[in-house]
Amino acid sequence: MAPKDNLRKGAYMAQQQLPAIHLCLINPPGYLHGDALLDPAQYFYWQFTRLGQKVTLARNLLRHDAVNFVFGAHLGFDARLLQTHSCIIVNLEQTGQGGARLDPDYLRLLRAAVAVDYNPHNPPAYTDHPEDVPLVSFGHGGWMKPGPYDALPLEKRPLDLLFIGSVNERRLELLKRVQATGRTVHLQARPIYGAARNSLVLQARGLLNLHFYDTARFEQVRAFMSLSLGTPVLSERLPNTSAGPVF
Repeated sequence: MAPKDNLRKGAYMAQQQLPAIHLCLINPPGYLHGDALLDPAQYFYWQFTRLGQKVTLARNLLRHDAVNFVFGAHLGFDARLLQTHSCIIVNLEQTGQGGARLDPDYLRLLRAAVAVDYNPHNPPAYTDHPEDVPLVSFGHGGWMKPGPYDALPLEKRPLDLLFIGSVNERRLELLKRVQATGRTVHLQARPIYGAARNSLVLQARGLLNLHFYDTARFEQVRAFMSLSLGTPVLSERLPNTSAGPVF
């Protein structure tokens, strides 16, 4: 057998030995922001399939025959499922002082489970060994690239700056400061996701990113979505904000 054939055979056998991957999105009945988890889940899906993995995705459903990456476990996840299923909790919440107000049960879940995180400042809030928590950075999402006729040139787009998301006092004050400079900010506070959200982002010259929490950790999911669509991101950046090298 030729050397190239040996390499192909070895790669095929290695792929056959890898477990199936299942992405589970926790979406309680009536929860309006369930689709907010689609972007990070689809990023995982895209990256795993690029590696040749078999990947499935479902809401509120685990698989016994796969490694389950669980998104949105802070919305409610029975820790007993860790005993019957192979689960990895994907934490996208800002933990610790100044961060999100999280149910103590969720922090106990993170401590008991295998977890992955997107920011190195999160794990110390839920584990004594933060260096053992793998970090995932959200980069370019190739599947989101718009077609040649889907996006206008930046200078021809009807919206100046776009802000998408909930507004608290902190964000409202910053929005007023931005508008005071003469810029026009289109505020989209109601839930909007998927194709409708993408279409709106493609109408803006720039997406405005403002921190909700005092932790001021860079919102990678928001940024990678907009940049993957080809829309620039203008982000608030404080001394304790670290965007990561990919950004």
